[in-house]
Amino acid sequence: MDNLTHSLVGLLMRRVGVAQDAVRPTLLCVLAANAPDADVVMGLSAPEYLVWHRNITHAVVMIPVVALAAAAIVWGIDRIRGPRKPWSWRAAWLAALLPAASHPLLDAMNSYALRPWLPFSGRWFSFDTLFVIDWLVWLALLLAVLWPALANLVAGEIGAPAERGRRAAWAGLLALSLYVGFKGYGHAQVVHALQARLWEGLPATRVAAFPAIFNPLGWTGYVETDALKMTLPVRVDRLTQIERTPVRKFYPPPDAAAVDAAWATEIGRAYKQFSLYPLALVEPLPEGTRVTLTDARFSRAAREGFAVVVELDGQGRVTKQSFNF
Repeated sequence: MDNLTHSLVGLLMRRVGVAQDAVRPTLLCVLAANAPDADVVMGLSAPEYLVWHRNITHAVVMIPVVALAAAAIVWGIDRIRGPRKPWSWRAAWLAALLPAASHPLLDAMNSYALRPWLPFSGRWFSFDTLFVIDWLVWLALLLAVLWPALANLVAGEIGAPAERGRRAAWAGLLALSLYVGFKGYGHAQVVHALQARLWEGLPATRVAAFPAIFNPLGWTGYVETDALKMTLPVRVDRLTQIERTPVRKFYPPPDAAAVDAAWATEIGRAYKQFSLYPLALVEPLPEGTRVTLTDARFSRAAREGFAVVVELDGQGRVTKQSFNF
């Protein structure tokens, strides 16, 4: 998920009572909720980004380590600004554990995936329930964060007790959990609908569904058969119309050598270890071939997002390679 979502979850965790015994608890919770994304400093180039993003810092075994790192940063800030009360490393570390654990759990909700069992297993995993930026998640969490201030304005006018924010924080976290459950149910419905029918007379050998941007009812369906791969837009409230949905088809590329050459480049190898639903598109050029390596998780209509583009000359030699977000 995006860092605003992680920060808001960390803030709400503080308001429900996490880190009560720690120094600078709000800062600690927000930093711990974002700490696993420290791996972005390794992404100085496209291949490094693909290899290192959501790498070891997002693994389960690293939760205690990133929690300790967040505590160390808060300790440094507390020393610079002047200690407010005696520092306890134990209290700070224990307080940071839950916000730090929330980060990989939230990241597992979207299709980018992560490798939770590193360094023992490099297998990618995701629930495919939330888009990486979800406006409804923002709305629920921001409302929970801002509600005490709004309620206090009203309370000040009528002389009522001030709202301290704990109930709003619980409500925000509960709303997030219910929304994830709603999206998970929709995901299961879409996957079942894709599995239940024949595609050009053939059963599906593999199906998946990826959340659509902006639309909580929308998904990108993915289907593999023995003959081809397909992507299609799907709405969970219109599954009976799935047979009339326009399908984008990906047949095996005719120039397998060009595709192999693209995968063999430095950036192609980095993308291959990351790709879960790989697609290859081959286009002729006046003096060669262009190969686009993408993933069905990021294929939107006719546009390829998060893709590797490799150009080869007439002899099959790589002349250009790039990574497009």
